[in-house]
Amino acid sequence: MRSKRWVAKVSALAMVLASAVVVAGVPVAAQGGGSGGEKPAAGEIGVTADEIRVAVVADVENPLSPGQFQSQVDAMQAYAEFANDNGGIAERDLVIDFIDSRLNPDETRNATITACADDLAMVGTAAVFMNNVDDMVGCVDAEGSAAGLPDINTFTQDLAHQCSSVSYSVSPPQLDCATKDDAEKTYRSSLGQIRYYLKQDKDLHGICVGPGDLKSTEITGRVHCKAVEQLGIELDGEGFYAASARAPQSALAPIVAAAKADGSTYLYALSGYQGVVSLRKEAKLQGLDTVDVWDCSRSCYSDEFLETGGADVEGQYSFLNTLPLDETKQNKALRNYIKYVGKDNADAFGETGWAAGMLFHQVIDEIVEEHGVNGITRARILEQLAATEDFDAGGMLATTNVGERTPSDCFNLQQVQDGKFERVHPKKAGTFDCSPKNVTIVKLAD
Repeated sequence: MRSKRWVAKVSALAMVLASAVVVAGVPVAAQGGGSGGEKPAAGEIGVTADEIRVAVVADVENPLSPGQFQSQVDAMQAYAEFANDNGGIAERDLVIDFIDSRLNPDETRNATITACADDLAMVGTAAVFMNNVDDMVGCVDAEGSAAGLPDINTFTQDLAHQCSSVSYSVSPPQLDCATKDDAEKTYRSSLGQIRYYLKQDKDLHGICVGPGDLKSTEITGRVHCKAVEQLGIELDGEGFYAASARAPQSALAPIVAAAKADGSTYLYALSGYQGVVSLRKEAKLQGLDTVDVWDCSRSCYSDEFLETGGADVEGQYSFLNTLPLDETKQNKALRNYIKYVGKDNADAFGETGWAAGMLFHQVIDEIVEEHGVNGITRARILEQLAATEDFDAGGMLATTNVGERTPSDCFNLQQVQDGKFERVHPKKAGTFDCSPKNVTIVKLAD
């Protein structure tokens, strides 16, 4: 897990797909396979005879949440080191250009403009205010054609970014973009852990608490909460409660009071880990002792959560779409991630950054195999991304249909037991629970 540099988030890669041939943990194509003896030369923007440059656009330095997505940056820089140690990509060194979007819409747009001018693609993107994608979509290639700037991201918040024609994610958003202009939109909520909880107690009832700082973050919370209800957990009080990600513990008192009044047995917090810690501490202060299931996403899966929360967060659940960090014996990709990024800098968010690096690597390998080491173009990257199905970063990531932008139906569940996270479902290390039933379709009006 991550060191104390990690601060709350807003609410993998030594292997390729199982069918690929791998030597020393790197696809054969990346070591020159498919080149036909052709020497690397300069071509597309960001591609020289010696280097392939990609941009990591992420919110890091900012006054509201310093270090927001530092782990994605760390992961991509570590992945470049790993790839270069093992022959590079398309017989070239992978070079990372980190551009800080600073949790600011203007800085974010400037970052995409810079990336368009200097880099082959954006990889590991994690920017909250990516609300204008015109410069990505209209980005011209080395031939002057508006091919678009490929964006392999790990996090999307704004609707424009979620549905950008040049953006593909290792963690696709909830929204079905075919309905983005409808008054009532369709969302796909991946909450398989609810089915697990209800097998333990079919009479669970409770509330959801989510971030209310942005309309988009509140919508995410409301979608999850509606899915919880559709899956069979009766909602108490108002059901969904919005709270600022920066709310002090005292501001959460009315929410805890509402849960106490109804004797809630389930409480789902979609906040960053500090907000969840504050909620748990307030619950202890008010004597809320009826909750059997404290639910949280990967935001709670960190050393900081355990250290800050202490005994107050005992029993907390955290569901993940990546393997737990302590399962390196079961997965080579995870083992390489931890080795290169460093144990103190590793976290679940960083795993998705490493997965983004692997996806980019895989796509370039496929292009080289068909077109040679000098056949790399932005247009071909976008074509390969659109055709990518069942991507799992060597088993480190829940299997995801990247091309169709479909959220994974796989998860594993962790619980804080005696001050540390323990796998509770599925029990076998290195595995996920995967089922179409884990994804719930939600309709929500604007």
